[in-house]
Amino acid sequence: MLTITTLKAFTIDPRTVELRRAVRHASAVAEYEAAYVAPIHAGLLAAANLEDERGEKITDTERLYLCQDEEAVATLYKAIDAAHRANGLDLEPDHCPKLIAEAALIDAQRALRDAASRELGFPSPVNLDHVRQLDALLLDVPKGR
Repeated sequence: MLTITTLKAFTIDPRTVELRRAVRHASAVAEYEAAYVAPIHAGLLAAANLEDERGEKITDTERLYLCQDEEAVATLYKAIDAAHRANGLDLEPDHCPKLIAEAALIDAQRALRDAASRELGFPSPVNLDHVRQLDALLLDVPKGR
C-alpha cells in the first residue's frame, strides 16, 4: 500500500538519487557545450547560405537536418568535434556530449518510473502529462518527517 512513508523512502532510493544526478549532469553539460558550440553554429549560419529541400533559408540550427548542403554540414560537425576535444571532452567522432547526457537522463527516468510502477503500485504513465506528474511526484516529495 502506498503511504507517505513509503513514498518518502523511495526518494532516497538509489534510482531516485541517480535521476537527480542525471538531471543536474544533463543541465551542466548542455550549458557547458552551448558556450562553445553556439558561436560555431552562428558562424556557419552567417557565412553559408544554407537551404532546406524547399529552398527556404535555414536560420536556426534546429533545422540543420533539413540542409541540402551536406559538405557544409559535415564541415560544421568537424568543427564541433574539434571544439569538443579543445574543451577537454574525449568523445568518439560525431558524438554529442549533450545528447549523451540526455540519453543517460532518459534511462534514469525510465528506470525510476519502472521501479515506481513495480514497487509502489503506480500505473505506467500513458501520456506526457502523466510522465511529468509522476516525475514531479517522485522527485518533489517533501523530505521532512
